[in-house]
Amino acid sequence: MIIKNKIVFVVPAIALIIALIQWGLFESTHLSRWKGGGFGMYTELHPNVARTSWVSFEVNSKAFRLRGKDLKDSLKTTNILGGQTELAVNHLYNKLKDLRYFPNEKNMKSASELFKIVYKASGANIENICIEVTELELDMKTKMYTNKSLVKYCENRS
Repeated sequence: MIIKNKIVFVVPAIALIIALIQWGLFESTHLSRWKGGGFGMYTELHPNVARTSWVSFEVNSKAFRLRGKDLKDSLKTTNILGGQTELAVNHLYNKLKDLRYFPNEKNMKSASELFKIVYKASGANIENICIEVTELELDMKTKMYTNKSLVKYCENRS
């Protein structure tokens, strides 16, 4: 009987300790609620839903700003690389999708280089390129979502 009474208190105490550790990790490190783990992860959108990779670029003095999926669809319809178009475009799209989870300068520069290679192979001249990862943010007062910029990488060639 005494053991049952102890279990009634021990199990919630362990859960509380784990929750406090995870909350402390979230507050004191750069971990998101998802990466910090557990109890807070359902209080914010998952990065694959909340984050979007945007590519802004100029080709022959014409400016574009597209999401990764729109860019993929646009490049596939133009068939810029002939038979290799789908393979190259899917590789670029996967690179842009990965930026949602790991939006750092190294990965953004790598995506930028790949983007320039794809366009150079098509004969187009990239003048400026910016890759930006944004995250949906909910304003509780207005109940409106806005895109908050997390990180942006730009290369300007004039």
